[in-house]
Amino acid sequence: MITLAPGTHNIDLVVNDGTEDSASDQVVITVVEDVTAPEVLAALNSVEKPESSKYYQVVAQATDLCDVSPVVTALINQPLTAADVIDKIKYKASNKENKIEIKMGKKIEVTLRGPDEAVLQGLLNDAIAQGGFSVADSQVLKLKSKGQGKSSKAKDPRDGHYKYQFDLDLALEEVDGISVRMVVSAVDAAGNAAEPVEVALPASGGPAAKLVAEQQSLPEIFQLGNYPNPFNPNTTIAYQLPNAGEVSLVIYNTMGQQVRNLVQGYRSAGVYQVEWNGRDDDGRAVSSGLYLHRFVSAGWVETQRMTLLK
Repeated sequence: MITLAPGTHNIDLVVNDGTEDSASDQVVITVVEDVTAPEVLAALNSVEKPESSKYYQVVAQATDLCDVSPVVTALINQPLTAADVIDKIKYKASNKENKIEIKMGKKIEVTLRGPDEAVLQGLLNDAIAQGGFSVADSQVLKLKSKGQGKSSKAKDPRDGHYKYQFDLDLALEEVDGISVRMVVSAVDAAGNAAEPVEVALPASGGPAAKLVAEQQSLPEIFQLGNYPNPFNPNTTIAYQLPNAGEVSLVIYNTMGQQVRNLVQGYRSAGVYQVEWNGRDDDGRAVSSGLYLHRFVSAGWVETQRMTLLK
């Protein structure tokens, strides 16, 4: 293994088969410095569960031009900072749960519940230092988020009650708090850091579902959207037409090549939705990555991006 500095290098290659016969060649290698930060893919996708409470699957990934495995960090926010003074910390022994409760108000109170006080205190300290509790890509969480208090007497928007439940392996599994959100960041091997991406809980039904559900009469404007995004392997693309006419909805890859022709023909004014199953026109599953859906109708052309994750 050799390490080359940025620049152009001429390298002589000699291959010997163990006899007197050999072959040689010269290659030119140009090494460029990696100055491009990773691109972060982040989402909280709703997961259907029999319970009435909301469950979400974490999407926390990153792609990079030079590093195939950039380091990704995903955190669920918590309200405390290193500058806060905790007025009271209570510990309640329990062999059935691992839980941290934080009450923000005139005083800051923390309650730790679990079999090991030191372990829970360590979890809390880490969360304060890094700005939140760690979660992983594909992890499923039960999340409940309340809005910030509207009272004019509230001096700190963080004021409220926060609950963080962990499983027996100390992985976060349930959150109930104020303005719950996830922050995802990434850094590559060269030290290039991506701008953190902040993700709030999606509105019920998601953009495409809302687009269809909210239109009870004929639409007055063009509109296009898909949900979920990112997705695996299915996504629903919804569009609304204020006027009847010929329409076209086609999926392309980033090379500009057609992947799937979803809609082609005459449509009356109204709201429509069509599902793409991540397959091309020949029925073959496509690879993960960025795709474009392009909608064309009389007087309206729009292209939007979507990401297939596997």
